[in-house]
Amino acid sequence: MRKKIMSLLLATSLCFTLSASVFAESAPTPSTQTKYSLENVVPSTYFMKYKGQFQTFDQVYATFGKKVRPATIEEKTKGEVAYSVKNPDELAALLAFLNDQKQLLQNSLSEPQIVSVGNTLAAEVKTDTYEQTIYDNSLYWIKGYVTIDYVPHTGKITKTTARSALLGLTYGHTWKPDSPRITVVSDQKRKVIFTGTITSSVNVGGEIEVWNDNVNATMLVQSIPLIEKP
Repeated sequence: MRKKIMSLLLATSLCFTLSASVFAESAPTPSTQTKYSLENVVPSTYFMKYKGQFQTFDQVYATFGKKVRPATIEEKTKGEVAYSVKNPDELAALLAFLNDQKQLLQNSLSEPQIVSVGNTLAAEVKTDTYEQTIYDNSLYWIKGYVTIDYVPHTGKITKTTARSALLGLTYGHTWKPDSPRITVVSDQKRKVIFTGTITSSVNVGGEIEVWNDNVNATMLVQSIPLIEKP
């Protein structure tokens, strides 16, 4: 599903770039530019389901429990808009789709995986880096990265660092992470809590609004002591 959506959006983005270079004089203002057509993001079934269901944007926000705020001058000047909706029906379809994707993918997040193994087996300290998808809605996602230094023969962790990154189709979205909270579970295990806010700029009926989504996720990582041969 993700590959299909990504392919469509990348193709749309390419067309947008070519059109902007040829027809620069007629390009929209930065505050209304979007890279992707809403129809390439949201399946048609969602538009059909919510057609004629709402009269105002406020009704849609109330139904989906979505809190919004006006964009600041700085956010408007930046000119990056993640989505553009013309009427309440489109807004309802978009919010329903994003909610479904978030719920579906949050329930199937993977376990931490080792992505980098440093130093030699004879080193006094071994370094491993783990990564895990801690937030996912198919269009963009956040990965957490935890690096541990540990004594190879005992597995005792001596140092832990953590960071996170927003990946995928990030246009119009900003990830503002808090400092990761690292807790010692045992000599060989650490718990890392990632929190922060994803900010999305959206053109709703010609007005730029901002959506905030809070992220709270936990990674558990464990050292792997070396097993000496007899």
